[in-house]
Amino acid sequence: MITADQARELGLALRQGRQAALALKAITRALAAENQLFDDELLSMTELFSAWKPGENYAVGTLLHYEDGLYKVVAAHKSQSDWPPDKISSLFARVQIETPGEILAWVAGEQVREGELRRYQGVVYLCRMAHTTLAGWEPANATTLWLPQ
Repeated sequence: MITADQARELGLALRQGRQAALALKAITRALAAENQLFDDELLSMTELFSAWKPGENYAVGTLLHYEDGLYKVVAAHKSQSDWPPDKISSLFARVQIETPGEILAWVAGEQVREGELRRYQGVVYLCRMAHTTLAGWEPANATTLWLPQ
C-alpha cells in the first residue's frame, strides 16, 4: 500500500504530464477512500478530486469539490441540479480542518460533535448534540443544538 508521504511526492509528477496527473488522482482517491489522508491533506489537494455535477451516480465516501469547498458523499445517490453539496447535508458532508486555537466558521453540511465550537455571525457557539448542520438551522436559530458562549 502507498503511504500519504509517497502520494505527496507523486504530486510533483503533475508537472510532468497528463498521465502522471491521472496516476496521482487515482492514488489520492484510493488513499482517501481508505481514510489514509487527514482532512488538511485532502484540502490541500482539492483540485485532484472531481468537480460535482448533476446527473452523476455518487457512492458513499466519494470526495468532490464544489465551489469553494471539498465534500464527502454520505449517502449514495444520483445527483440533481437542485441537490448541490452546500445545500443537501443528508447527501454530503463538508470537509473542514481545525487548527489548534482556531474556531471554525459554521457552515451547512458539516458533521459536528457535541462539545465542538463554531463561529457564526461573530458569536461563538458550543454544539450541544452531534448532528449534521443544515441551512435554516444556523446556531442563532437552533438553540436546542447550539449554546452561545
